[in-house]
Amino acid sequence: MLTTAKELKRSALVFPSTYTHRTVPLLRLLIILILLLHHCDGTVHQHGAAFAEEVACWLRAESLFVTPFNVPWLPRSALMVGRAGLQPCMALHLLPTPQSPAEVLSSSANVDASDEWETRNVAGPPLVHLWQDEWMEKSDIVRSRLLAMTGKSERIMARKTFVRRINAATLENFLQENHLWGPTQARFRYGLFRKRGIPSLDLGAVGCQHESHEAMEHLVAVASFSPRRHVDRCGVRFRSHELIRYCSKRGTSVVGGISKLMAAFEREMEPDDVITVVDRNWGAGDGWGSLGFKALQKMPPATFYIGPDGKRCHAMGTGRNPYRRQIPVELMTEFRSRANDVSSMEELSQFLADQGFYRVHDAGARRLVLLRRELPDSNAFANSSPKYPSEYYLSNPL
Repeated sequence: MLTTAKELKRSALVFPSTYTHRTVPLLRLLIILILLLHHCDGTVHQHGAAFAEEVACWLRAESLFVTPFNVPWLPRSALMVGRAGLQPCMALHLLPTPQSPAEVLSSSANVDASDEWETRNVAGPPLVHLWQDEWMEKSDIVRSRLLAMTGKSERIMARKTFVRRINAATLENFLQENHLWGPTQARFRYGLFRKRGIPSLDLGAVGCQHESHEAMEHLVAVASFSPRRHVDRCGVRFRSHELIRYCSKRGTSVVGGISKLMAAFEREMEPDDVITVVDRNWGAGDGWGSLGFKALQKMPPATFYIGPDGKRCHAMGTGRNPYRRQIPVELMTEFRSRANDVSSMEELSQFLADQGFYRVHDAGARRLVLLRRELPDSNAFANSSPKYPSEYYLSNPL
């Protein structure tokens, strides 16, 4: 509760008679400032504690063990999560939605935390940055991913599934329901279906047909790929594709699913390499190494804004995706009408903060590569043309 002026007066210190009338008001002002700062810190703590308690209660209801912990290089509180008698499955770094400029973390805070965690815990559990706005708005997807990481999801063996092409609408609907990053366009789209009652059709024959309701119920995972890019790597022409999205149906884990989908794609397109990007908010992406992927580069954090309604907005200029909420157009129009020709992102962030839109930064991403052809030189990727973008979201909305 905010300390009132009356309460401050009632709790005022009795000053020694040696202080002058001029110094007493200054000391009282200093006390008021200290109390207000203490209140601000307390509000941050209470807000974060409520979020942590909500998450911890849900985890315990799922029969998981939860242990709060704090380390100096994690800017917010964290929970170690595991199952009885087993090693911890993950460390959850809980990030409550900022409610004032004082609660906004630096742009590198979560990247630095992930780097430090990966350095100190090489063989330990992954660090997951859990955002309150995603916990609230995409609760089903977030909870499904957390349970999958603890081994508490339905396991489907890939040998009991088959692959076939799916259409754009099927991919879009599935990603909207099951992927945190949502739908995006893709040239090549593959689905993994349970074998029960669905005929295994030829890949090329079903590329454009609409999936039946029955088929959709048996769809358990999807993967989407970009068109081919011809990339010059030190004078050698490589056929390169990007794995854009992969996810399984909420509540399930398909053992060997991505391997089976990748194999179908590779048989059809024969790529020389496949690039993909993994979200460092959900760990280092170590599991991709078992598929043959190797780390190529770390990508800088993306910047978002969380509005007064507690929902995430992307800066204008981050792509025309109908599922990606952007900063209200009227706010950007007002900012541009006030700004000069050399307005900076800092000026935009300050303007948006005044409107109740606070800036947040994720933990960045990691680009990986799967090579199906030997590189002509160890510096082939650095000297490739054209290059893949260094960011997974465009950063300049101005």
